[in-house]
Amino acid sequence: MSRNALSTPTSNHIRRKLPRKRSANPYLEQIVNQPLDMETFLFVARVFDAAGRGTMPCDMSSLHPVFIGGYEVRLTDKPLNRGIVAATRELKNLNLPLLQQRAYVWRVMHIGAVFDLVDKSDGLVTRAPPGKEVLVAEALIRAFAVAKYDVKGDDAKVNIDSLLAHAKRFREAET
Repeated sequence: MSRNALSTPTSNHIRRKLPRKRSANPYLEQIVNQPLDMETFLFVARVFDAAGRGTMPCDMSSLHPVFIGGYEVRLTDKPLNRGIVAATRELKNLNLPLLQQRAYVWRVMHIGAVFDLVDKSDGLVTRAPPGKEVLVAEALIRAFAVAKYDVKGDDAKVNIDSLLAHAKRFREAET
């Protein structure tokens, strides 16, 4: 029997790739573990939201294209990209170190995780009447500035337990 015969689909065994344990990306760990100022974070979150909604002007035409593999790549004018561009520009104006700028943008981009918390949030996230927006307590937005992130490979997700604990602490401090 030839060696190739063993790897054909008709053979009696199936080759499976075992999942590799992905180690945490150290650069990403540095980004998500940067200490952030809560007031600056709220400012960046509001800029991100306003640009994304179109209530704050954000000139996407002034961005330079990036060339990848001989192809010109430009950001499209959509809410997420407008938010990222506006937040990045404001952070540059604040003269923050690049790593810290990336930390603010990373955390603001992941605020969408609150939509998974409607049932677990103890009133920090509530559904509005149908067709309306989800209401998010400011304490929860503040918690994104300091919550722990779990890094796996090239991905980092907010630790929900850490996020909710900080948010509840901030809400109690407000009252």
